[in-house]
Amino acid sequence: MIEWHIDAPNLYSVIEEHLGRQEYSEGISYSQFLNIFTTELTRNQTREDITNMFKLVDIDEKGAIKLDDLKRLVKEIGESVTLDELRELIKNCTSNNDEIPFEEFYNIFKRPTT
Repeated sequence: MIEWHIDAPNLYSVIEEHLGRQEYSEGISYSQFLNIFTTELTRNQTREDITNMFKLVDIDEKGAIKLDDLKRLVKEIGESVTLDELRELIKNCTSNNDEIPFEEFYNIFKRPTT
C-alpha cells in the first residue's frame, strides 16, 4: 500500500519543485496535480511494489487492466466515475485503447518527471 503523509508547507514545496514558483502562483490544473503526486507517491516504489498495485486491480490475473477491472475498483472504493471517464483513462494510459498491460502500467509510475 502506498501511503504518503505531508503537511501543507511541504505540499507547496513539492508543487513548486515540479512547476516552479511563477507557474504555481497561477494555480495548477487537476492533471498537473495528478502528475505531480503520482510521481511523488511512486518515486521510491520498487518494481515489486508496482506489481502488487497492478495485482490489486487485475484480480483475474489477465496481465492487463480492462474496463471491467476499473469499474469494479471504483465501485469498491465508492467513487463516482462514469464509463466514459474510465474509457478515457485507459485511452490516456496506453497505446492499446482496450486495456493497460503491466509494462505500460509500470511505465506510468516510473516515467521521468517533467
